[in-house]
Amino acid sequence: MTQLHSFSFIKKLQNHFANITETSAVLRFQLMNKELEIEEQRTLTITMFPYFGATVIILSLFMLFTLVDFPLYRSQHIESFFGVLSPGMAVWTAVGFLWWAGYEFSNILAIVPFLTVTIGIDDAFLILAGWRHSTKGASLEQRMGESVAASRASVTVTAVTDVLCFAIGLFSNMPVVRLFCIYTTVALFILFLYQMTFFCGIVCVLGKRQIAIEKSRESENT
Repeated sequence: MTQLHSFSFIKKLQNHFANITETSAVLRFQLMNKELEIEEQRTLTITMFPYFGATVIILSLFMLFTLVDFPLYRSQHIESFFGVLSPGMAVWTAVGFLWWAGYEFSNILAIVPFLTVTIGIDDAFLILAGWRHSTKGASLEQRMGESVAASRASVTVTAVTDVLCFAIGLFSNMPVVRLFCIYTTVALFILFLYQMTFFCGIVCVLGKRQIAIEKSRESENT
């Protein structure tokens, strides 16, 4: 109850000085305390959510239009959906694991999904490009091997450098920076695991279907 009255008083005081600032030609007042800082962070987080949704939609549409091919059985539009889903899974896994480990949530962590999704989509493009440049007519195992071999260096280097860069922030003196860095580091590490397992598995399953259709059409033509 005391905290509620305190916050109410602060809001009234803030409104009072805001009115003075609007009516005065020379005076400008600005209040700062922990409660107002938390409220500003919460407002910032709520404001960022629509932008995150718009970012996911735009990137999904971009992947969809750039990966569509004809005939449609060669198209990778289904993979584009999982290319966005995999980073989302990495974010939720990292958040759930760190909450379970006792790390609190901060409003600054709203930036983490943006970083994870953009890096994850970049990895997805590299893996899918490796599949498109693999040997046509080869076995599924060979084509997947060529796909991973073509993309593993870029994906691995990206993952290692990003994880190490954010891991340096764990030694910061600022608690909020350490919290942000540990969430980002864990999310990017889990993203790498998901891209090399879950997403590659999706590419393998859909690639198997593509190869089966190609063989079926070849047998029909002969």
